[in-house]
Amino acid sequence: MILDNHIEKTEDSLQMLDQSLPQASADSFVYGLQQRKWTDWDILQFKLNIRNSHNFAMMENMRLRKWGVSFNEEYATDHNTYFTTAERTMNRIHCTLSGIRRAVTKLCYSSRKQLPTDTKTPSVFERSPLLNGTYSPDLFGLDSYGQNVQELYKELVAYLKTAEENIALCIEVINRENDIRQNPGECMELHDKCYDITFQHSKRIIDRLKDSNANIDNDIMNGIMTAENAQETIVELFHMLNVDQWTDYVICRATVEAKATGLSTTELRLWGRENKAQVMKVRKLLAHIDALEIDKIKRRNALSGYFVMRLMYWCNIKDNSMHSLLLDYITSNYKGQIVKMGAIKAEKHKLAHIDNSENKAQQTDFNQKIENFLASF
Repeated sequence: MILDNHIEKTEDSLQMLDQSLPQASADSFVYGLQQRKWTDWDILQFKLNIRNSHNFAMMENMRLRKWGVSFNEEYATDHNTYFTTAERTMNRIHCTLSGIRRAVTKLCYSSRKQLPTDTKTPSVFERSPLLNGTYSPDLFGLDSYGQNVQELYKELVAYLKTAEENIALCIEVINRENDIRQNPGECMELHDKCYDITFQHSKRIIDRLKDSNANIDNDIMNGIMTAENAQETIVELFHMLNVDQWTDYVICRATVEAKATGLSTTELRLWGRENKAQVMKVRKLLAHIDALEIDKIKRRNALSGYFVMRLMYWCNIKDNSMHSLLLDYITSNYKGQIVKMGAIKAEKHKLAHIDNSENKAQQTDFNQKIENFLASF
């Protein structure tokens, strides 16, 4: 009878292969080989086919490892309305799956006997000795066969090991995606991280839309804002939006927030809409900073590294990765000259050589002087 060797691109198929592939053994290989009347030429051809499949499977392994990490670091992905995650992972191991079908089918006996039309075609994965059943050792063992057969078995074992790894990687990607969905806190962190990245890339567009009368209505934004639990909605939308939908959502939401608060995109990114009062203080300070009388404020007509370092801490940006953006903001909003980031980092390194309590005392004194200065306006 002709056996069905089709592999459905589903999570169940991945689980079936994950459980079946490790069962291949020398005894099952010998039993399957005995079902075929192969010549040395047939064995050589099969060996070369397996070796070729193994080479492709190793390339797929490296690509899948890299893609698997980046896939679950993105909140929005393309083609998610057409393919499940199982289909997407299995599409990336096409050669591995083809090699598995070939190996399993070759070592499984079949005949041309026709089945009744109402009978379901048996699966080769259910009938193959390579993946199913326990077989008694051959009387003389694998060592009694010629070199071609032994080399074929070695090639097959090496290939199946890589195939197992690829199947396990596919399952790992799916499990990781499910873990993120089941952990709202982690999903929100991923959403916010991706939001910041897209926001940064779209600042120019947002700034233009903020001062225009363009239509910025967005169904996704409206759905999140009107939901009883916005976090639940954001978790539900994980890997459900494509990249274009996601970008449109970020631009529309950021534009709405910028119009509502009167803050620029950079200010929103640095302080958020909740800290508008701090932004107003920073704006006022940068507008009148040349009237400020404080030690170490300038070096050669430019704001000194020490002063800018203390100023950045006063700005209350706790995320050090944002300090470069903060320096750009200060530079663009101060009319005078400012030192480069290198001078600021040098001052930060000096903090390691003073007592922590002394550092806090210096920062507290600096902050108080700034607050007193702002209160005079």
